Amino acid sequence: MPIPTFHESSLSLLQSAVHQVLLRRGAVAAGSTSAAHPAMQAVVAAGAAYTQPGQAPSDIGPDIEVCAKLAVEYIFATGLKKQLLHDELTGSVCDPLWAEALVEYEWVQATGKKIPYLPYDPAIRPNPPMALPSDTLNIALLADWGMGTNLAVNVLAQAVTALSGGNTPGQQAAASALIHMGDIYYAGTPAECQQHFLDAVKSAVPAAFSRDFPVYAIPGNHEYYSGGFGYYGTVLPRLSGQTNSFFCLRTDQWQVVALDTGRNDHDPFTVVSNITLLTPDQVEWLDTVMLTAGGRGTILLTHHQLYSGAGPVGERKPIKYGINPHLYSQLKPYFGQIAVWLWGHEHNTVIFNPERGLPLGRCIGSGSIPMLVVQNPYEQDPNLVGWTG
Repeated sequence: MPIPTFHESSLSLLQSAVHQVLLRRGAVAAGSTSAAHPAMQAVVAAGAAYTQPGQAPSDIGPDIEVCAKLAVEYIFATGLKKQLLHDELTGSVCDPLWAEALVEYEWVQATGKKIPYLPYDPAIRPNPPMALPSDTLNIALLADWGMGTNLAVNVLAQAVTALSGGNTPGQQAAASALIHMGDIYYAGTPAECQQHFLDAVKSAVPAAFSRDFPVYAIPGNHEYYSGGFGYYGTVLPRLSGQTNSFFCLRTDQWQVVALDTGRNDHDPFTVVSNITLLTPDQVEWLDTVMLTAGGRGTILLTHHQLYSGAGPVGERKPIKYGINPHLYSQLKPYFGQIAVWLWGHEHNTVIFNPERGLPLGRCIGSGSIPMLVVQNPYEQDPNLVGWTG
């Protein structure tokens, strides 16, 4: 079954709250997405109707649909209207599940007000490049993978096996590390970061988070939808020597530079964060890393795409950008040093050719929520424009 997600923080948080309540009640199995449960289907339908008026009505059932509609209206309401909706939802014939979900939602909202981002500081938090023991880069790369499903676990397990040549004698060694390039669903809460990332990684690779199999991760936009507390409080302390949400790994000939583009995309419906960009401290850190590369080739990793042919990377009406103008400007000085730039965000797998000085681009965002064939994932949008507008 398709797993709908929203590029909107409040709706992602509501999905997360409903999912956690269903898990606690035993209504869905651990390792599931709740996508098939009527409550989650109702939230998805109500959220789509709220954000995209004119959507066709669902056939989930009138009672649960009404309750989900009230819940969606509640998360966007303010003041007296919010209180009235809360009272109507919790004091009506709606299943107590919805009241429990509101409690979960409000708790995450309350704890996620201030993003605990850790900026680069050369004196306090220098975030130096980390050395990899081998000059052979056998690293499993995944993006948009943090769903915690059996499918996701199998994807990682197969990635490790594939790098080992299927354990065929004489083939290259198995993957020696993992880098996740962001998005733990639905909203990167502490519980989801534990269940959908840490536990799932260990399930696929029992040696993970040890010296034998280090794990690194950058956050995507979904981790920031809950304020980043799950990533910074639950994931980052378990990572292998990583001190910030961005990092550099080096061998004698290569460096892997992973940047945090999620920090400025915690709510893409706002004008400022619609087209994401690097924080100023990351630009300063990146300049130091690239200046000290010492002739190494650079493999660049971000969650967000530099460009896309299928849909806009952001909009400033009436312009629909096919290339992110901020990331382009911030990273253009280093294009000559970048061998390949890999990203996720779009749930697709795409190989791009070099274009107008842009490095080789690769989208690998189909880690656990791939696009369906009926969605025409490779259909190009003719209305996209370049960075100049």
